[in-house]
Amino acid sequence: MLFPTSDPDHNFGSACETEYRRQNMIKTQGSAVFEILRKTAAGLFAVLIISSLAFSVSAAEVNSTAAGQYRPSSAITVYINDLPLTFDAEPELISGTTFVPVRPIFEALNIDFQWSDIRREVTADNGTERIHFKIGSPTAIHNSEITTLPCAPYLKNGRTMIPLRYLSEALGFHVEWDETQGRIDVKSTKLNQTADSEFEKDTVYSISSDEPVSSSFGNGYAMSVLGQNAILTYNEALQKGISSSTACKSARLSLKQAQQQIEEFYDMYSLNYNVTIMQTRKELNLLSGWSERNVVVTEEQTAYSIKNDMDAVSLKLIERENRKDDLAYAQKCFQRDLLKFQAGSISQRELTESEGNVSAAEKQIKICETELESLYDNLSGSVSGDFGEYPALEFKQEYRPADEIDLSSWCEEAIETDPYLWYLKNSVDDADFKLQTYEYNVGGKSYELTQMDLTKARINYNGVKANLKKEIYSRYRQLKQIEYNIEMRKEQKESLSANIDTMRTLYDAGVQSKQALEEILEKEREVSFQLLTLNNSHSQLRAILEKPYLAPTYMTVTQ
Repeated sequence: MLFPTSDPDHNFGSACETEYRRQNMIKTQGSAVFEILRKTAAGLFAVLIISSLAFSVSAAEVNSTAAGQYRPSSAITVYINDLPLTFDAEPELISGTTFVPVRPIFEALNIDFQWSDIRREVTADNGTERIHFKIGSPTAIHNSEITTLPCAPYLKNGRTMIPLRYLSEALGFHVEWDETQGRIDVKSTKLNQTADSEFEKDTVYSISSDEPVSSSFGNGYAMSVLGQNAILTYNEALQKGISSSTACKSARLSLKQAQQQIEEFYDMYSLNYNVTIMQTRKELNLLSGWSERNVVVTEEQTAYSIKNDMDAVSLKLIERENRKDDLAYAQKCFQRDLLKFQAGSISQRELTESEGNVSAAEKQIKICETELESLYDNLSGSVSGDFGEYPALEFKQEYRPADEIDLSSWCEEAIETDPYLWYLKNSVDDADFKLQTYEYNVGGKSYELTQMDLTKARINYNGVKANLKKEIYSRYRQLKQIEYNIEMRKEQKESLSANIDTMRTLYDAGVQSKQALEEILEKEREVSFQLLTLNNSHSQLRAILEKPYLAPTYMTVTQ
């Protein structure tokens, strides 16, 4: 196990206890802090989040930068859906980027936001999109993506200034700039889209906070898969599943605990800068960063699993109908063979074989029904749904062949964004810091053991990195093989469809038998189902190729 988890039972206690701990730590050069760390970082995480670090700068650095390059632009006016917006601080132009005070723009866009005075961070959240800004940092975090801003957010007379265009477009608004009038228009776009349009997104999952967003998979059509019951859509299933998931709830709680721990620690030891406290800060910052990532990844992994459960049920429903058609066809053949046997044109062995085909078709239906019940039970558990009657399911596929990619560059990008590797890389830095500052520690591990911790951290990091590269190459080869098979099935289906048209014409003319027509129709139906299955496998494999942490089998490292 490679990842720490916060201790849910740990807290800093009463004010008196806090002061006692503070004095005791100062007296013993931080031994109490190491005890906190020992408890806090003892466990390990099983799921992950993809994001990045925002690097902080001091207020002095920010003010110094601001004095040198920030130019006010009182001529700039901002309109939200054609309504003028009033600010409590004038917008400013910095290197062609308009910065505005955070509170008025968030309130006008109806966006929830939070400010952390300790970490000097502001978080915007509209239920589907979450964005983190940090004062002095040119790096923003949009859901699971890292973005470099043209200029870093900053403070102006106590007001947090952020880049207007980046924020608005990231939250789904359209931004227009009229240079002649000095006017900026921010207008709603995708925020008013329906759930159905969300399915056309290229991303597999983009889930943050408590609200999931739809995903896109498949071969370009949507269908209600059988039954007269109400249809369970992907969005409905994802929202139910994520909101009720024990893993997701635990991840969100762990994040709150980590944030609370770091705030209490900073409040307690903000004026102390000995090495022990510096080590503790690094540990808690690592824990907090990992906990934040863990929320998103847990939600995305849950969504990925639910999507796969729904598609498995949908395909099994289609398969069941195909099996029923098989049975009907076998029964027709048996009736014809029975007449032939009575007429003396076929043997008893041939008749027995025909009857066996009926029995085999009946068994296949029973097997399919049993498998379907099991799959529905899995889905019910995933979405916490008590299905009195099994619902019909939305089955949406969109086949998108993968582009030819530079696998080397793809691997490097994956290494930079993978949450496992983010944690392991920072663990190496943490272990190295402890070794470099070993002489300042009191009552800790021996130098040799501290050195071994660093070596082990490096082995874990390099091992996982190598495994990830291997899996990317392997999955890409598998994906291209599936695409080859899909193209073969498509050609086969087109050929069968053309033959079916010909045979229908011949059958209508009395030249071709009904049995021959039924046989080719059966073959075409079989190939169509194979194509559906291949499309589904392709979408799943493409998802984990784009986001390997959805199925992190590469995390196994031989110790």
